[in-house]
Amino acid sequence: MSTDPAIVIGVAGRIGSGKSTVAHLLERELGFRYFRYSLELASWFGIDPNDRERLQEVGAEVMAGEGQRKLNSRMIEHIGPGIDAAVDGLRHPTDFECLQGAFGSRFFLLFVEAASRTRFERMRFKRGFETYDQFVETDTRPTELNIEQLMPLATKRISGTQTEVELIHELRRLLDEFRQRIDV
Repeated sequence: MSTDPAIVIGVAGRIGSGKSTVAHLLERELGFRYFRYSLELASWFGIDPNDRERLQEVGAEVMAGEGQRKLNSRMIEHIGPGIDAAVDGLRHPTDFECLQGAFGSRFFLLFVEAASRTRFERMRFKRGFETYDQFVETDTRPTELNIEQLMPLATKRISGTQTEVELIHELRRLLDEFRQRIDV
Protein backbone atom coordinates (compact mmCIF):
# COMPACT_ATOMS: atom_id res chain seq x y z
CA MET A 1 0.00 0.00 0.00
CA SER A 2 1.27 3.46 -0.91
CA THR A 3 2.26 5.89 1.84
CA ASP A 4 1.67 8.84 -0.50
CA PRO A 5 -1.07 11.25 0.57
CA ALA A 6 -4.32 10.68 -1.29
CA ILE A 7 -5.04 12.87 -4.29
CA VAL A 8 -8.39 13.95 -5.70
CA ILE A 9 -8.36 14.82 -9.39
CA GLY A 10 -11.41 16.50 -10.86
CA VAL A 11 -11.86 16.15 -14.61
CA ALA A 12 -13.78 18.78 -16.57
CA GLY A 13 -14.36 19.44 -20.25
CA ARG A 14 -17.11 19.84 -22.80
CA ILE A 15 -19.21 16.96 -24.12
CA GLY A 16 -17.03 14.53 -26.06
CA SER A 17 -13.72 16.13 -25.05
CA GLY A 18 -12.39 12.92 -23.53
CA LYS A 19 -12.92 13.70 -19.84
CA SER A 20 -14.46 10.31 -19.05
CA THR A 21 -11.62 8.60 -20.91
CA VAL A 22 -9.14 10.48 -18.72
CA ALA A 23 -11.03 9.69 -15.50
CA HIS A 24 -11.33 6.01 -16.41
CA LEU A 25 -7.61 5.86 -17.24
CA LEU A 26 -6.87 7.26 -13.79
CA GLU A 27 -9.00 4.44 -12.42
CA ARG A 28 -7.71 1.61 -14.59
CA GLU A 29 -4.05 2.52 -14.96
CA LEU A 30 -3.28 4.42 -11.76
CA GLY A 31 -5.60 2.81 -9.21
CA PHE A 32 -7.87 5.78 -8.56
CA ARG A 33 -11.44 5.26 -7.43
CA TYR A 34 -13.90 6.59 -10.03
CA PHE A 35 -16.71 9.02 -9.13
CA ARG A 36 -19.05 10.79 -11.55
CA TYR A 37 -21.37 13.71 -10.95
CA SER A 38 -24.12 12.36 -13.22
CA LEU A 39 -24.15 9.05 -11.31
CA GLU A 40 -24.47 10.90 -8.00
CA LEU A 41 -27.29 13.01 -9.47
CA ALA A 42 -29.05 9.87 -10.72
CA SER A 43 -28.74 8.24 -7.31
CA TRP A 44 -29.97 11.33 -5.47
CA PHE A 45 -33.10 11.75 -7.62
CA GLY A 46 -33.76 8.09 -8.48
CA ILE A 47 -33.14 8.64 -12.20
CA ASP A 48 -31.95 6.01 -14.64
CA PRO A 49 -28.27 6.97 -15.16
CA ASN A 50 -28.70 6.24 -18.88
CA ASP A 51 -31.55 8.77 -19.25
CA ARG A 52 -29.38 11.69 -20.37
CA GLU A 53 -32.34 13.94 -21.18
CA ARG A 54 -33.75 13.61 -17.66
CA LEU A 55 -30.30 14.03 -16.11
CA GLN A 56 -29.80 17.25 -18.10
CA GLU A 57 -33.22 18.51 -16.99
CA VAL A 58 -32.68 17.74 -13.30
CA GLY A 59 -29.07 18.95 -13.48
CA ALA A 60 -30.28 22.34 -14.74
CA GLU A 61 -32.73 22.58 -11.83
CA VAL A 62 -30.02 21.66 -9.33
CA MET A 63 -27.61 24.24 -10.75
CA ALA A 64 -30.27 26.96 -10.66
CA GLY A 65 -30.50 26.84 -6.86
CA GLU A 66 -28.39 25.77 -3.92
CA GLY A 67 -28.67 22.18 -5.11
CA GLN A 68 -25.18 22.24 -6.62
CA ARG A 69 -23.63 22.52 -3.16
CA LYS A 70 -25.79 19.65 -1.89
CA LEU A 71 -24.78 17.52 -4.89
CA ASN A 72 -21.14 18.23 -4.05
CA SER A 73 -21.68 17.39 -0.39
CA ARG A 74 -23.13 14.05 -1.41
CA MET A 75 -20.19 13.39 -3.73
CA ILE A 76 -17.60 14.38 -1.13
CA GLU A 77 -19.18 12.05 1.47
CA HIS A 78 -18.27 9.09 -0.75
CA ILE A 79 -14.62 10.06 -1.11
CA GLY A 80 -13.08 8.66 2.01
CA PRO A 81 -9.74 9.54 3.58
CA GLY A 82 -6.71 7.95 2.00
CA ILE A 83 -8.46 7.33 -1.32
CA ASP A 84 -7.03 8.50 -4.63
CA ALA A 85 -10.16 9.69 -6.42
CA ALA A 86 -10.96 10.66 -10.00
CA VAL A 87 -14.08 12.85 -10.10
CA ASP A 88 -15.56 12.95 -13.59
CA GLY A 89 -17.82 15.66 -14.95
CA LEU A 90 -17.32 18.92 -13.06
CA ARG A 91 -19.63 21.42 -14.75
CA HIS A 92 -19.73 24.45 -12.52
CA PRO A 93 -17.30 26.64 -10.54
CA THR A 94 -19.21 25.56 -7.42
CA ASP A 95 -17.96 22.02 -8.06
CA PHE A 96 -14.39 23.31 -8.04
CA GLU A 97 -14.96 25.42 -4.91
CA CYS A 98 -16.51 22.53 -2.98
CA LEU A 99 -13.84 19.98 -3.92
CA GLN A 100 -11.02 22.44 -3.26
CA GLY A 101 -12.62 23.37 0.07
CA ALA A 102 -12.92 19.73 1.09
CA PHE A 103 -9.52 18.49 -0.11
CA GLY A 104 -7.32 21.59 -0.14
CA SER A 105 -3.87 21.05 -1.58
CA ARG A 106 -4.76 17.43 -2.41
CA PHE A 107 -7.27 18.57 -5.06
CA PHE A 108 -6.24 19.13 -8.68
CA LEU A 109 -8.37 19.96 -11.71
CA LEU A 110 -7.67 18.71 -15.22
CA PHE A 111 -9.50 20.43 -18.06
CA VAL A 112 -9.71 18.24 -21.16
CA GLU A 113 -9.87 20.05 -24.49
CA ALA A 114 -10.85 19.01 -28.00
CA ALA A 115 -12.19 20.94 -30.99
CA SER A 116 -15.96 21.10 -31.44
CA ARG A 117 -15.96 19.09 -34.70
CA THR A 118 -13.77 16.40 -33.12
CA ARG A 119 -16.17 16.16 -30.19
CA PHE A 120 -19.13 15.92 -32.57
CA GLU A 121 -17.52 13.06 -34.51
CA ARG A 122 -16.90 11.18 -31.27
CA MET A 123 -20.43 11.68 -30.04
CA ARG A 124 -22.48 11.23 -33.22
CA PHE A 125 -22.56 7.45 -32.90
CA LYS A 126 -22.23 7.22 -29.13
CA ARG A 127 -25.15 9.57 -28.49
CA GLY A 128 -26.96 9.38 -31.82
CA PHE A 129 -26.45 12.93 -33.07
CA GLU A 130 -27.49 13.01 -36.73
CA THR A 131 -26.35 16.57 -37.36
CA TYR A 132 -23.77 18.97 -36.03
CA ASP A 133 -26.61 21.35 -35.09
CA GLN A 134 -28.11 18.67 -32.78
CA PHE A 135 -24.72 18.32 -31.10
CA VAL A 136 -24.38 22.10 -30.69
CA GLU A 137 -27.88 22.29 -29.19
CA THR A 138 -26.89 19.73 -26.55
CA ASP A 139 -23.48 21.32 -26.01
CA THR A 140 -25.14 24.67 -25.20
CA ARG A 141 -27.82 23.49 -22.75
CA PRO A 142 -27.94 25.17 -19.32
CA THR A 143 -25.96 22.35 -17.67
CA GLU A 144 -23.10 22.91 -20.11
CA LEU A 145 -22.89 26.72 -19.97
CA ASN A 146 -20.58 27.06 -16.97
CA ILE A 147 -17.96 24.53 -18.04
CA GLU A 148 -15.72 27.12 -19.70
CA GLN A 149 -15.49 28.97 -16.36
CA LEU A 150 -13.54 25.97 -15.05
CA MET A 151 -10.77 26.33 -17.64
CA PRO A 152 -8.86 29.13 -15.86
CA LEU A 153 -9.24 27.25 -12.56
CA ALA A 154 -7.61 24.12 -13.94
CA THR A 155 -4.30 22.93 -12.55
CA LYS A 156 -3.52 21.63 -16.04
CA ARG A 157 -5.22 21.70 -19.43
CA ILE A 158 -4.68 18.56 -21.47
CA SER A 159 -5.54 17.52 -24.99
CA GLY A 160 -8.32 14.99 -25.31
CA THR A 161 -7.08 14.03 -28.78
CA GLN A 162 -4.02 12.13 -27.57
CA THR A 163 -3.77 8.37 -27.95
CA GLU A 164 -4.47 6.26 -24.89
CA VAL A 165 -0.73 5.54 -24.52
CA GLU A 166 0.06 9.27 -24.68
CA LEU A 167 -2.67 10.05 -22.14
CA ILE A 168 -1.41 7.40 -19.72
CA HIS A 169 2.13 8.76 -20.01
CA GLU A 170 0.91 12.32 -19.40
CA LEU A 171 -1.27 11.25 -16.45
CA ARG A 172 1.64 9.41 -14.82
CA ARG A 173 3.82 12.50 -15.24
CA LEU A 174 1.11 14.78 -13.84
CA LEU A 175 0.47 12.48 -10.89
CA ASP A 176 4.17 12.62 -9.97
CA GLU A 177 4.05 16.41 -10.28
CA PHE A 178 0.88 16.66 -8.17
CA ARG A 179 2.30 14.43 -5.42
CA GLN A 180 5.33 16.72 -5.20
CA ARG A 181 3.06 19.76 -4.74
CA ILE A 182 1.08 18.37 -1.81
CA ASP A 183 1.75 19.92 1.57
CA VAL A 184 2.73 16.90 3.63
